[in-house]
Amino acid sequence: RKLLINSLKEQNNKVIENSLDAIFTIEQNGEIVHFNNTAKEVFGSSISGTNPDFVSLFNLNDADTNCIQETITNGSKMPFEAIYTDGYGNKQYFSITLSSIFDVYNNRYQVAAILRNISSLKNTQSELEALNSTLELKVSQRTIELERAIDQALAASQAKSDFVANISHEIRTPMNGVLGMLEMLKEDGLTDQQYHYLKLANSSANSLMNLINDILDFSKIEAGKLSLEHKPLDFFELIHHLESDLGVQATDKNIYLKFVIDIEHKHWVGDPVRLRQVFLNLISNAIKFTSQGCLLYTSDAADERSSVD
Repeated sequence: RKLLINSLKEQNNKVIENSLDAIFTIEQNGEIVHFNNTAKEVFGSSISGTNPDFVSLFNLNDADTNCIQETITNGSKMPFEAIYTDGYGNKQYFSITLSSIFDVYNNRYQVAAILRNISSLKNTQSELEALNSTLELKVSQRTIELERAIDQALAASQAKSDFVANISHEIRTPMNGVLGMLEMLKEDGLTDQQYHYLKLANSSANSLMNLINDILDFSKIEAGKLSLEHKPLDFFELIHHLESDLGVQATDKNIYLKFVIDIEHKHWVGDPVRLRQVFLNLISNAIKFTSQGCLLYTSDAADERSSVD
């Protein structure tokens, strides 16, 4: 039995001495009484003197300064981290595990400490934190640049919209002049060929005017300046102009365009420009997508509706 005990003791000693972790045996007062080869290589002269103190070797958190007595009392202690600084100022990081052991020969408790060097892990962690900090800074800078670019783009777009909205009258005025002159030419004695050319010019001018109105309205919407007018309008005159403007487009496609107005009162209050745009877009699309036959536009005030069939 003695041989077996001695054999097990020798095996344990070899395991302890050859362990890659630093292993200490510590008295209750913190004095180191034994250490393995790894501990000797790492800590050197720091533990070779008389009565070396385990706790004084490290920079510890306040919660871990009483680790020896805590381990004796509780039997063990949760692993914690500590920093060891050698004589050259180099820092090493250790994860320390403490357990109480009973010395049967001296009839007292001691503490076994196992120290694992985690310096490489800590260095990697520091590098990752530095990289993360750098990335956060770059992301923050890039975000600021993007926000600045977005603000500049929005400002440019707003300036464009404001400009177009503000000069809407100046753009429409010459086009209205062109349309007015074309209407006046109808009153002159024109040959059939000249009248045909006049109708084509009038149709093109009206199409251009519609396009200008659409662009200006879109710009006004962007600039937040679009508003509806409330003024008297002649509904019959509005329909008459639509019939005149769209008649050429319908005739060119051999489509019969007919307007049926069942409204008692010709005078209304509203926005004639927007109303004309709605009717013009509605009927123009109907002509565009009709290959043959007849288009019938009806307005019924009693039912408050208009339709294109």
